[in-house]
Amino acid sequence: MTADAVIARARSAIGLGTVYRLGEGGRDPFAAGPGNPCDCSGFAAWGLGVDRYLPNGMIPHLPGGDWLETGNVYRDALSPYGFASMVAFRDARPADVLVFPDEAGRQGHIGIISNVAEGGVRRVIHCSLGNWNLYHDAIQETGAEIFLKHGAIAARIAWVN
Repeated sequence: MTADAVIARARSAIGLGTVYRLGEGGRDPFAAGPGNPCDCSGFAAWGLGVDRYLPNGMIPHLPGGDWLETGNVYRDALSPYGFASMVAFRDARPADVLVFPDEAGRQGHIGIISNVAEGGVRRVIHCSLGNWNLYHDAIQETGAEIFLKHGAIAARIAWVN
């Protein structure tokens, strides 16, 4: 999938009135939307063109690694083998992802980078409870601050070019 196609697909989900619900969405990469309700991982999987339950063995180096979710994407990006590889913020480009894992009672989060400028990531399309609470639509394109505040990394997904 091309980076332009990923961004167009992700933006097409804004304005659908998606309800946020943990563990939902992202099961049909051929659907016109990520599913309703949906969570951040389901949205990211759909936006990247895959089922959130990855084909068996796609990330065998991770226990329970057949699920595209924040912790697995984060750990995969830090490993030398997977479908995601960490990139410096200055090298991030649209259709890469920002991700931070679950930690100490805090849910992880993932979003698709939609805009970069000199020095780093500017905008991210993501599905969140915060977006739902503010806009009554869980999928929005926002600044990257929430990701950066929680120590997110940027990662490039192998099948996006």
